Amino acid sequence: MSLPASLGPPTGALPVLDIQLEGSGAELVPLLTALGSWCRPALRHGEGGTGRRAPVAVLSDAVLPVAPAVPWAVVSSDAGVLRAAGSAGLRCPDGVVPPGAAYVPPFVRTRLRAARGLAVHPVATWTAAGWQWPAYDGLLPEELVDTALGCAAAAAVRAEDGAAPAARTAVDRALAWGAPLVVSPPLADALELMAGEHVAVTDPDDIDAQAAALAGDDAQASRLSWQGHRWWEDRHDAAIVAARLAMRLLPGTARAAELRLAELGTPRNAEIHSRWAAAAL
Repeated sequence: MSLPASLGPPTGALPVLDIQLEGSGAELVPLLTALGSWCRPALRHGEGGTGRRAPVAVLSDAVLPVAPAVPWAVVSSDAGVLRAAGSAGLRCPDGVVPPGAAYVPPFVRTRLRAARGLAVHPVATWTAAGWQWPAYDGLLPEELVDTALGCAAAAAVRAEDGAAPAARTAVDRALAWGAPLVVSPPLADALELMAGEHVAVTDPDDIDAQAAALAGDDAQASRLSWQGHRWWEDRHDAAIVAARLAMRLLPGTARAAELRLAELGTPRNAEIHSRWAAAAL
């Protein structure tokens, strides 16, 4: 998976990054592929690698007993490994990003709803039957779901437990679009979503009332929208995580500012890009 053109790095020769890979590295494929947008990774495995020169960086799927003298990072899906790695840890994304998904913050949602003549605080709700919209009779057709999730003041996933794959997919889809979300405690626990940090959590019987309250609370909706989307990025968006990884493995390079802007999801046509380019000349 490559970084979308709207977030991509500047043109020009990419630096070669000699990486010593500790562990199998099998789950790192999406991330290493996305890392190719920022450098040319030259991989060798552990101490048995054939390269004689010292590695420029070390990438591991477990905490190393001794920190290397070069930039390094631990990339894993294991929560225990990430806790042990501390600031050196990055969650390994799976690279599964819904086509067309884009973060839409609450203030943009407000403008979209006003422009389209929609309700002031609509809530998109998922049940086992599918997605619903307050002004739409019946279930939303598949082609309207993303539009609803990009415009909703809040979203709610009504699931009695956290085991249903469809409920987990609904959560991922809502957070991919940055919809402030309400879920039940079992679903939050199953997905390691923190109440009040990533999503609002309440009993299934109270989800509708909590979602309506969240839709009208601009401060909380903004906080949950951003933090919930970051949770989703950490687990799925290899392009964004690759920018964070490149920041660690290529510190102090000429691309540092571009990497930081990409990590934050800044569009390539944003004014800050042109300001940086002008300042860097």
